[in-house]
Amino acid sequence: MNDEEKSKRHEYAYNYVMKHTAHRWGERLLDEFKEAISEMEMSSLHIPPLLSHDEVLRAFFHPAIKQRIIVLGFRGTLFPSKLGGGDVYAAEIFGHVRLSALNQQSLSVLAQDPRNVIIIASSSCRSIMDKALGTLKDRVWMMAENGHCVKAIGDSWKWEKDDLDLSWKEAVKDILKYFVQRTPGSVTYETETSVSWVYQNTQRDHGAIQARDLLIHLWAGPLVASGADVVVGTQSVEVRHGEVSKASALDKILATIIPSESSVLPSERLFLCIGNFLMRDEDVFTTIHKYASGLETPASEGPKSTTASSHFCATVGRKNSRAQYHAFDAQDVGFLLAKLSHRQAAADNKGARH
Repeated sequence: MNDEEKSKRHEYAYNYVMKHTAHRWGERLLDEFKEAISEMEMSSLHIPPLLSHDEVLRAFFHPAIKQRIIVLGFRGTLFPSKLGGGDVYAAEIFGHVRLSALNQQSLSVLAQDPRNVIIIASSSCRSIMDKALGTLKDRVWMMAENGHCVKAIGDSWKWEKDDLDLSWKEAVKDILKYFVQRTPGSVTYETETSVSWVYQNTQRDHGAIQARDLLIHLWAGPLVASGADVVVGTQSVEVRHGEVSKASALDKILATIIPSESSVLPSERLFLCIGNFLMRDEDVFTTIHKYASGLETPASEGPKSTTASSHFCATVGRKNSRAQYHAFDAQDVGFLLAKLSHRQAAADNKGARH
């Protein structure tokens, strides 16, 4: 073997070892453990009962409640899963959508009460959330990019982590473009920290088969030694940066809203969390349970019942979930918000007269 061949082989071996480090191997092994736990949970989950509006109203306006924390999803929660028959993920459609007049009014009324704190969590980019929420964006907490960007009330957007490694993104985009070409009706959706392939408008069987093929291409290609996560949703495959999640970002927000020296007792605080979250993001419900109960709960466990009025966690749609309840659809969520705001406004008017 000549010196040139030795040099090339050494360079290849060196680059391989530097790329596939023991640290990266350990992270991937832990990710596989988490995936196995999630699959085990899925087999034991069930469809939760329908969320009762009357129970929420009774708890929300209970005289002992001094603080109400409302956490809402974005797509499929404040907006329907599909818009006018089109794909909700398509940027050319969703980028021009605004919050409905009813939801805008309901959330505006609720945001006026100093006892209420509203947090809206989304995988969408910052610009879409700003446009969709309009004037409401300065009166609520917002979480974009799956928790990578957070905006406090009246503040500007801030990144949770600096210097994110997104070197995998261009190669992933090329693969997704290839699958768009071979899967008619599918589209891609991109944010600063994620890329998604969505096949809602394809023939169901064909899209599912292509999704399995896509996962093989991703894991064998650009994601071999990257810090990205693959999240399989309902008729979608999302590749996102893996260091931050909705649950971890929500945990930081709640730690800010609820300081350790808070004068409000846990029994005087109510949580209402409703979201059409992917299974990977349903740790949000566990985070809510932790703060509602005041106890640490392992991430692998779903929320359990504490007191009847301490918290309400609901997924959107009738499906297996870690949540306690389910809302029928986005319209059902809007109806509940309208009921809450109507009673809030009535209470405010009654107080003003006295």
